[in-house]
Amino acid sequence: MAKDGADNVAELLPTVQTRVNLDAVKELGFLLFHEAEKKKDTKDALLFNGLVSAWSDLNERAREFAAATPHIGSQQSFDFDDMED
Repeated sequence: MAKDGADNVAELLPTVQTRVNLDAVKELGFLLFHEAEKKKDTKDALLFNGLVSAWSDLNERAREFAAATPHIGSQQSFDFDDMED
């Protein structure tokens, strides 16, 4: 997130959530923050804290992005009755 920005992360979340539980990702970030804090690894602690702190905003942006983006892979219908000879 620090490298590519929150908008890029939010753009990926709708796709990622089909493969992993996003609540578990948030919990993992929280646990990793605490582990980094215990080890006095300030750099990593700040990164994980930033992720967990921004999680609600990221989810909101992800919902907005998903609503504005057409669903890739959705099948369109074809009506044979509308065909002309």
